[in-house]
Amino acid sequence: MNEDRKKIGALTIYLFSVFILGSLICPLLWELIHSTALQKIDSIGDASFGKVCNRAFMLVAFVGLWPLAKQLNCTSKDDFGLAIPRKSFFKEFGMGFIFGAITLLCLALFFYFIELRILKSGPIDERIIKGIRKGIVTGIAVGLIEEIFFRGILTRILSRIGTLFMAILISSTIYAAVHFIKGDSSTDYEVIHWYSGFIYLKSAFSLYSDPRFIGSFLTLLTVGIFLAALTLKRGNIALAAGIHAGWVSIIKGNSNVTRTDLDSPHFWLVGNYDKFTGYAAFIWLALICIGTWIYLEKTKKRDA
Repeated sequence: MNEDRKKIGALTIYLFSVFILGSLICPLLWELIHSTALQKIDSIGDASFGKVCNRAFMLVAFVGLWPLAKQLNCTSKDDFGLAIPRKSFFKEFGMGFIFGAITLLCLALFFYFIELRILKSGPIDERIIKGIRKGIVTGIAVGLIEEIFFRGILTRILSRIGTLFMAILISSTIYAAVHFIKGDSSTDYEVIHWYSGFIYLKSAFSLYSDPRFIGSFLTLLTVGIFLAALTLKRGNIALAAGIHAGWVSIIKGNSNVTRTDLDSPHFWLVGNYDKFTGYAAFIWLALICIGTWIYLEKTKKRDA
């Protein structure tokens, strides 16, 4: 039990370190960009302070993953939820990806037909091709990274300390909550001080002040519970990561082709996180998750 508490402490320290170290690194990274040849690269030199801050937090989170894994004694494939033959992993991941993409594509088309989301200006063919490419790459990366951390590590550690129900609920709540710690990437300051990163961090919690976050929070909480339960049930993250990747690929790809009509009478259906998740996504994905779970249970009994 003491060992488990140490692991929870390590996770807590990791999360706080990401925020504190990330805030301290923001001005340093900004100075590095604008005092070296990096400023000549358009996508880097033109980046706002807010965007640089977002990248700083991601960098600290990524660099800290391995030390965290060693502290948690989670360095094996099983600890990451990857204890599955490579061929089987790719098969389940691929099946999950297709399932996730199709189910959320249905919702994306629904939003388009009720004119909640409308086409962006510019060549539609180019946007679709770019959207598919961006969606797949981002979806796979996010699906794998978030499933390894939230389901492969966090949920499994919590399941060893308490009940499975509490492990799933706590890890899913954390998963949903951290998505709303998100600052405006266009934020810029006239003068950058050593503490500017902390000022930006304070603004990163602003999404919680808008009641519309509830719909998006419920969506993420629901899918978090489903993916956590699925991972514990199957003993690995393959299927969950694939489904997650498919969902993200549609959201990211769709955002490259369409935009939300802020004047739409159906605007209340989406929340303030990504203008896609919200009450409509919550209801639709809750039905999908419940239906999928029932189907998997029936299949298991039939094959037993």
